[in-house]
Amino acid sequence: MPPNNTQELGTIGFKSRIPGFGVKEKSSRVWLNGRKQIDGAENVFWRVHDGLYDLTGFIKNHPGGSQWLELTQGTDITEAFEAHHLSEKPEKLLEKFYIKDAITERVSPYTFKRDGFYRTLKKRVGIILKDTPKIPITISKFYADSLLILTFLTSLLACNFGNYFLVGLSGFFLATVIISAHNYFHQADNFRMFYFQLGFQSVKEWRVSHALSHHLFPNTIIDMEMYIFEPLATYFPKNKSFLKRYLPWLVSPLIWCLVFHGSFFLRLREFFKYNKKEFNISYLIPFSLPIFLVTFSNQPVITCFYFWTCIILSGSFIFAIIGINAAHHAPDIFHDGDAARNEKDFGIAQLDAVMDREEILGSHLWTLTTFGQHALHHLFPTIDHGLLKFIYPVFEETMNEFGVGLRLSNSFKLMKGQFRQIAKVEPNLIPPGFDLIKNK
Repeated sequence: MPPNNTQELGTIGFKSRIPGFGVKEKSSRVWLNGRKQIDGAENVFWRVHDGLYDLTGFIKNHPGGSQWLELTQGTDITEAFEAHHLSEKPEKLLEKFYIKDAITERVSPYTFKRDGFYRTLKKRVGIILKDTPKIPITISKFYADSLLILTFLTSLLACNFGNYFLVGLSGFFLATVIISAHNYFHQADNFRMFYFQLGFQSVKEWRVSHALSHHLFPNTIIDMEMYIFEPLATYFPKNKSFLKRYLPWLVSPLIWCLVFHGSFFLRLREFFKYNKKEFNISYLIPFSLPIFLVTFSNQPVITCFYFWTCIILSGSFIFAIIGINAAHHAPDIFHDGDAARNEKDFGIAQLDAVMDREEILGSHLWTLTTFGQHALHHLFPTIDHGLLKFIYPVFEETMNEFGVGLRLSNSFKLMKGQFRQIAKVEPNLIPPGFDLIKNK
């Protein structure tokens, strides 16, 4: 169930819930259909701020790929438009497709004032990136491709030798190549984004649940990732039974092992119930690894599938333990239900919902493979992970100028904090107010 603290719609300031979401189902289909009902885009247009635009004729020409616009037709894409475009060119191009003003207020409370924190930072980042060397983008591709190769090679060795250390190593490479693909499904369509599907997860589904929901509205009542493990793990501060508060401390490792298999069964359910006509060849990507083992291993088919299953389980565990504990859940981090700032600048709201890991900052490889430099990635999700370190100085400068800061922790503290947040029942009564960059 959605949070039911003293304020029915949470505390950040959303003007409506998404109908059906988090109550009956937690799917991207329900989330998008609900957005169409409340966003004031009249089901056929795309809303940006208070204007309605008809982008139908632009779908196939969209530089980021047609899927982004196909998914979001009939919804308010203000946050996505602002966060995904760094230059002013898209804003000028958008004017050509203007239809009329919206007749309702925006559901989202976030603001994008010209002289506010986010717009100021975005303008400066755009200038910095013009002169930034692009070789880190090539290095990111090299890392992702190398991890893919290592996944297949170690899986073959694990199967041939029946070695469980190699099973764990292959699972590690599988998890990290999938996480590295997260860098690419935020960007324009490209083949590396499909590495993400090696773990039975869907680029299309995650572009909704992660890129359009969680990334733009982190830790709020319309963030799909806040509900993904309910009722087992409830991150909102609200009344919870003893079992809901502390059972996850015991069973989470098991759940983490089953994330990939769970994704498989959820996709099967969604496919057979709603999307039979949408089958495409990318659905077969998860089976490329067992097919590879059957083809090149010297072991029987049943043995190949057994070791593939073991690799999937270990990869799922590593993926989940990294992803769930990456940045967002600890008692000091804002979760809807806690007291919120009066200031609703989009960028500041992102920082309120994030705590970065100090051991990851500055490392290209670890940033790419562990959801690192999380704050900057949330602010500018389409920027390649390899370029984030180049914009860090202007990020610090702008935070200092606006009197906000980035809180730093480490992986172990964030893991403990995640369980403390699940056990938490009382909301924070003091609105977020960052100290300037310091360790926690």
